[in-house]
Amino acid sequence: MKLLVFIPCLNEANTIGGILDSIPKKLKNIDEIQTLIIDDGSDDKTSEIVEKYENVYLIVNRKTKGLAEAFNTALEYSIKNNVDIMLSLDGDNQYPTKYIQKLIDPIISQNFDIVIGNRQVDKISHFSYLKKLIHKLGTYFINFFLDSKISDPPSGMRAYSKLAMKNLVIMNKFSYTLETLYHADYLKLSIYEVLIEINQPTRKSRLFKSNFQYLIKSLNSLLSILVYYKSSLVLNLLSIPFYLFGLGLWSRYILKIIFFDDISGRFIPSIIVGGVFIIIGVMMTCFSYLLT
Repeated sequence: MKLLVFIPCLNEANTIGGILDSIPKKLKNIDEIQTLIIDDGSDDKTSEIVEKYENVYLIVNRKTKGLAEAFNTALEYSIKNNVDIMLSLDGDNQYPTKYIQKLIDPIISQNFDIVIGNRQVDKISHFSYLKKLIHKLGTYFINFFLDSKISDPPSGMRAYSKLAMKNLVIMNKFSYTLETLYHADYLKLSIYEVLIEINQPTRKSRLFKSNFQYLIKSLNSLLSILVYYKSSLVLNLLSIPFYLFGLGLWSRYILKIIFFDDISGRFIPSIIVGGVFIIIGVMMTCFSYLLT
C-alpha cells in the first residue's frame, strides 16, 4: 500500500526541512511512503531545501495559485501514481507528523474515505477567545448543512482514501478544507475524526491577515460552495422571506375583513403584491425540487 504525504508550501524554508526529517520512514500496513511538496510561488530557499531529500517529489509554481489549486494538483498526482492514501499537512509545521499513523489507520482497517485530525480547538492555548468563538460559530453553521457532523472543519491534517481522491475536485480559490466536506457529503463518502494536538505557531497565517478577513473569506467561500452543493436547500431558505412578506400583506387584508368588516378596494394593490411574492416563493420551491 502506497502513502503520499502532501505538503503545500509558500516561503517555508524555516520549517520544511524539519517536517521532512520528522516524517516516519516506516508505517504499519504501508509498503511505500512518498512525499509531494508543492512550492506555491516561494521566493525563499524552500525548493532548494526540498531538492536535497530523496523520495520527495517537488512541483514548483512560478506564481502563487493558492491552496485549492495545490490540492487539485496533489489529487492528480495521486491518481496518476496509483497512491492508496493521501495525507495532507501544512508547511508551517502546525501538525505533528507523529499522528500520521493515527489518521491512516481508520482508512486501512475500517474503510473510511476521509479522516480529519481534530485539533481540539478549545484546548489550544495560543488561539484567542475571538478565534475560538469564530471557530465554534463557523462549525455550527457548516454542520447545519452537512449530514456528517464535524468538530474541526478547517483542519488541514487529513487522510484521503483512493475512492475519495478519484472523486473529489475543488472549484473555489480560497481553500480546499470546507469544499471537500461538502463534496464528500454530496458523494456520500464516509468521514471520521481522530483527536490530535498541534505545535506552537512558527509564523502568522498567510491565508488571512486578521480574524475578520478570515471570517469574510470563509463566508464568501462557504456561500459559493452552498450554491453549488446545496442549491436546493439554499433556494428553499431564500424563498422564506418571499412567503412571509406575501402572506403578511394578505393577512393584513384578511384581518381587516374579520375584525373591521372592511372589504374596500384600497387593499387590492397589497393583495396583488402579496400574491406576486407568494408566486415567486412557490416558483423557487418548485425549482429547488428540480435540483435534487
